[in-house]
Amino acid sequence: MRRKMVNNRLKMVIAILIVFSLVYSIGFITPMNSDDYTYALRELSLSSVKMHYLGWSGRVVSDTISTSLLKFFSPHIYNAINSAALTLMVLCWTMIPATLTKSSPSPYVMIFLFFLYFVANPALGQTNFWLVGSANY
Repeated sequence: MRRKMVNNRLKMVIAILIVFSLVYSIGFITPMNSDDYTYALRELSLSSVKMHYLGWSGRVVSDTISTSLLKFFSPHIYNAINSAALTLMVLCWTMIPATLTKSSPSPYVMIFLFFLYFVANPALGQTNFWLVGSANY
């Protein structure tokens, strides 16, 4: 029984690494676009955040996160953070049926949900690989 549990955990770690690696590799070759340039050059003072909130988007947290990532981190780092966020989201989806059935999470369910999300999301580039959009959505 213990051996089966260790084997399942190892498979889950491998599934997490597969999802993270796939998202990271696509995100790495995706160039900056659209608002990424604007947000990378924005100032992060309190007055500029307030001005941006009142005049542009009405979002404080996501705009500050995207500006901070683009301004202070290299593309490798902010891409890794973005990839980890999507991987964590898919892991949470995987945990829902496992919690409801009181079983351990399945690595096969995780891979299936990831590919289903990847295929069925019509705005994948805008919601996951465009950093400002990813912070928003």
